[in-house]
Amino acid sequence: MIDPRLPAKSSDTQRIAVDGLRQNGASDTANIRQMIDVLWRGRWLLLATMAACMTVAILYSALVAERTYTARTQLVLEADNQPLVDIQSVVSGASTEQAAINTELEIIKSRGMIEQLVDAMNLVEDSEFNSTLVTPRLLSKATIKDLLGVGQEEMDAEAIRNQTVSDVILAVSVAAQRNTYVFSITVTTKDPEKSQEMANRLAQIYLDDQVSNKFDATDYAIDYLSDRVSELETELRNKQNRIGDLRFETDLINQDVFEALNARAKGIRERLQDAEKKQLEFQQKIVTLSEAIQSGDQPELRQQLLNSRMLTPNMTVDDMRDAARNLREQVTQQQSLINTFRQSYDETQTELNTQRKDLQALDELERDAALTQVLYETFLGRLKEASAQIGMQKADGRILSLATPGKQVSPRITMNTALAIILGAMLGTAVILMREMRAENSIRSVDELQLLTNAPVLGEVPVMPIRTRPELLHYLLNKPTSAAAEAIRNLRTSVMMTFPTQDSQVIISTSSLPGEGKTTQSVALATHFAALGRSVLLVEGDVRRRNLDAYFGGRERAGLHAAISGSRHIQDAAFLHEETGINVLLSEGYSGSAADLYSSRSFVEFISEARRLYDIIIIDTPPILLVPDARLIGALCDIVLFTVCWDRTTRSQVSAALRQMEIIGENKIGMVLAQINMRRARGYGDGYSYSYAYTYDETANS
Repeated sequence: MIDPRLPAKSSDTQRIAVDGLRQNGASDTANIRQMIDVLWRGRWLLLATMAACMTVAILYSALVAERTYTARTQLVLEADNQPLVDIQSVVSGASTEQAAINTELEIIKSRGMIEQLVDAMNLVEDSEFNSTLVTPRLLSKATIKDLLGVGQEEMDAEAIRNQTVSDVILAVSVAAQRNTYVFSITVTTKDPEKSQEMANRLAQIYLDDQVSNKFDATDYAIDYLSDRVSELETELRNKQNRIGDLRFETDLINQDVFEALNARAKGIRERLQDAEKKQLEFQQKIVTLSEAIQSGDQPELRQQLLNSRMLTPNMTVDDMRDAARNLREQVTQQQSLINTFRQSYDETQTELNTQRKDLQALDELERDAALTQVLYETFLGRLKEASAQIGMQKADGRILSLATPGKQVSPRITMNTALAIILGAMLGTAVILMREMRAENSIRSVDELQLLTNAPVLGEVPVMPIRTRPELLHYLLNKPTSAAAEAIRNLRTSVMMTFPTQDSQVIISTSSLPGEGKTTQSVALATHFAALGRSVLLVEGDVRRRNLDAYFGGRERAGLHAAISGSRHIQDAAFLHEETGINVLLSEGYSGSAADLYSSRSFVEFISEARRLYDIIIIDTPPILLVPDARLIGALCDIVLFTVCWDRTTRSQVSAALRQMEIIGENKIGMVLAQINMRRARGYGDGYSYSYAYTYDETANS
C-alpha cells in the first residue's frame, strides 16, 4: 500500500520504504521467535535454576535466617496543647511545624533517649544487643580472629554499654505520617514481646522526658523570677527613698505654686518695664525743658512745649527750671523704684531656676520609680503564674495506640521465594544466553557442518549412554537396537556407499582436539564391520595416550611398534577379541618420535601387509591440531573419518584442522557429527531426526 503522504512521483521510493518496514518487522519478529526458541530449548536448565534458587531460599528462610518481629507504638503531637496558666514566654510548648515534628522524631531516637531505655530495661544483660554474652559461631569474626592469633580487646563496662546503646539504636526507627501530627515508634527484635515492651517503654520515656523538661524549665523560671523580683523590689524602694529625701532636702513646692511664682515674676518684670518707660519719658522731658531754657523764648519751641503739655501759657523760664528740677527728682525716685523691681525680679528668677531644676529631678525620679514599679509588678505577676503552674505540666504529645506483640517481618518466606524464583529465572536465562552465545561458533546440525566443510557428512552419532569406557562393548552387544547402535550402522553404511571400491580398506578416525568421541567411534565402527563377517583390524595409532587399553584391557605383549619394525608379525602382535571378532593391535608404548615412526618405510610396508591380511583396517589417530600423526597416517589411508563434537567443537577448529588435512586429498574425508545430546538436540529447529531417533530408541528399549 502506497503511503498517501508521499509525493505521487515517488512510488518506487514508497515501495522500497514499505518493503524495508516489512523486513524490519519480520526481522524483529524473527529475533523474538529466536529468543523464545533459545529459552524453550533451555527450559529444563531454566526450571532447574529456578527450582534450585527457590529451594535455597526456602531452606534459608526456614532453617538459617533468624526471625525478627516488629512492634509499633503510635503517638500524636497535641496541636493545641496550651498550659493551664499562660506563661508561654517562660515555658513554650512544642511547635507543630514540620521542622519541629522532625526534631521530635530525632529526639525520640537520640542516644540520650535510647540510653534511658537501655537502663530501664537492663538491655546490657540482653544477648541480642550485648554481643559479649553470645557464644561465637564457628565462622564468626571472633573465631576467625582467634584462629589467626589476633585476640579481641577486652571491653570495659562503659564500652559494653555504649555498644549496646548503638545496637538498640539500629533496632529502633521513628517515622511521621504525612500531613498529620501522628508518628510511630517501631522496634524490631528477635522476640515479639520484647519488641512490644521496648516500643511502649520508649514512648513513655519520651513523654516523661517532655514533662520532666517542663518541670525543669518551670523551676528555672521560678528561680529566675524570684531573684529578679527581689532585685526590682530593692531598686524600687531605693528610688522611693531618694524621692522622699529630695522633697525634704529642697523644700520642693508643687506645680501650682511654681506656676504662681512664675506669674509673680512676670508681674514684677512688667512693673519694671513700666518704671523704666516712665523714667525714660521723664528724662526726655528734662532734655526738652533744658533746650527750651537755653534757647530762650522761641515761639516754635514754646508752641511745641505747649502742645506736649509740658508748659502752661504763662510759664516763665524760672518756672521751667523749677519744672526741670521736679522732673529730675521724679527720675531719681523712678530709678530707685527700678532698682527695687530689678532686685525683686532677679531674686524671683533665681528661685524659679532652682525650683525648676529640683522639680525636673523629682519628675525624673518619679518616672524612673514608676517604670520600676511596672517591671516589679509584671515580674511579680509572672512569678505567681509560674508558681501556680507547678504540678500542672503535661506532655506535648500522648500515646495514640500501644504496641501489641510484634509481628514477624523476616524472613519473609513468600517474598524471598518469589525473589529467588525471579533470580533463578534471571540466572538461568543468563546461563542459557551465554551458552547460546558460546555455541554460536559451534556446530549443531548436519547442514551447518556440510556448509562449513563442503565435505559429505557420513553419520550422526549420539552420546553413548555409558559411564565408563569398558561398558561400550557390552552396550553395543546387548543394545543392538539402541539409537547409538543404529547410528553406528548408518555410519558404516554411509562409509560403504560413499567409498564403494575394494581399495577402501584403511580408515582412520581423527578429530580436531581430544575428547570429541573419535576413539569410541572407532571401536563401535570396528564392532559393526566385524558383525558383517569382515576381518577387521583395529589399530591404536595414538602411541602417546593409548586409549584403547581402557576398552579392551592392557596386554603384556608386543604391539604396534613391534609389528611396524618387523620384529613381530602383525597377526602375532594383534589379539582377537572373541566377543566382537575384532583384531586389536594396541600400542605397547613408544619412547621415540611418533612422526618418525609413521614417516618410515616400515610403516608403509606395515599398511601394505595389513591390507593383504584384513578386509577393514581402522586406525585411531591423535587429534590433528595437536600432532602431525594423523596427516602422516592419512597419506596412506583410503578414508578419513573426521569427527566433530556436537555443540562443542568450534568452526575455527574444524577449519584449521581441515586446512592441515588438505595434503591428503579432500575426496578421502568424510565428516561425522558425534556426541549428539538427543534431549537437547530435539529442542532445536533442525533436530527433527534427532527427536525421531530418540523416540525410536525409547520405544525399542521399552
